[in-house]
Amino acid sequence: GRVGPYIGAGFVYAVEDFDIDENSSGFSRGPGSSSSLNFDDSLGYNLRAGYRVHPNVAIEGLFEHYVEFEADINGFGRGADTLTVEAEGLAGFANAKFFALTDALQPYASVGVGALNGEVEVAGLSTDETEFAARFGGGVDAYVTENVYFNIEAAYVLPTGDLDDFGIIPISGGLGYRF
Repeated sequence: GRVGPYIGAGFVYAVEDFDIDENSSGFSRGPGSSSSLNFDDSLGYNLRAGYRVHPNVAIEGLFEHYVEFEADINGFGRGADTLTVEAEGLAGFANAKFFALTDALQPYASVGVGALNGEVEVAGLSTDETEFAARFGGGVDAYVTENVYFNIEAAYVLPTGDLDDFGIIPISGGLGYRF
């Protein structure tokens, strides 16, 4: 239960919680057509650095990159049977983590604020937006030595503004070092 800095890195499986359809995306097949776009989930990675200000409280900076969400629009009708929509996300957060225990297994809850940058590409045309986002999560740090730990975490990224339909559920696992 000591205070001090830490760093970590991990892999992310990002589950999409997008609430968009063809009409809201601007890529409709025509009047009366409004089916949901079913995006595939994405892989990615994260980097974090923080400071344990109290044995049960830490403040950290977190960067996550969600590499590629992809959806197909079938029967688009512009000379192609299928049109592919690709989305990518970059997120940065300032998190507060609250640890329930300070032994070898340290479960925690976290809350953060930051920004999500989303880029969408369709048929060679792309657009990107950056908006405020909140992040809520929980996980556990499992120490294998006094300084080295494994981490698993699940969270919900709740963006606002033009990206409010692009919710993301990052599930991550990684390795960290506490100085």
